[in-house]
Amino acid sequence: MAKDDEGHGLSVLKGALLALGALAAVGLGLSLVKALFIPVFVLTLIGGAGYLGYRAFGKSKELQAGRETKALSSSDFDKRMRELDALDRQLDAEIRKRS
Repeated sequence: MAKDDEGHGLSVLKGALLALGALAAVGLGLSLVKALFIPVFVLTLIGGAGYLGYRAFGKSKELQAGRETKALSSSDFDKRMRELDALDRQLDAEIRKRS
C-alpha cells in the first residue's frame, strides 16, 4: 500500500506541474498577443483617423472615378466598340509592318 500512495502522490505532483506549465504557456501566449495586437490596433486607429481627416479637410471630397464608372448607353457603347476595333486594326497593321 505504501508504494501505491507514493505513486499517487507523484502523479498528483506531475499533474500540478503540468497544469502550472500550461498556465505559464497560456500566459506567455497572451502576453505575446497583447504585445503584437496593441501596436497594430494603435496604428490602425491612427491610419483611420488620418484617412477621415484627409476626406473631411481635403480639397476633393470623393474620388474622381465616378464619371467613368456610370453605365454607357447603347450608342455610347457602339461608339466605344468601333473606336476599339479601329485601334485594334491599327495595332495589327503596325505589328505586321514590323515583323
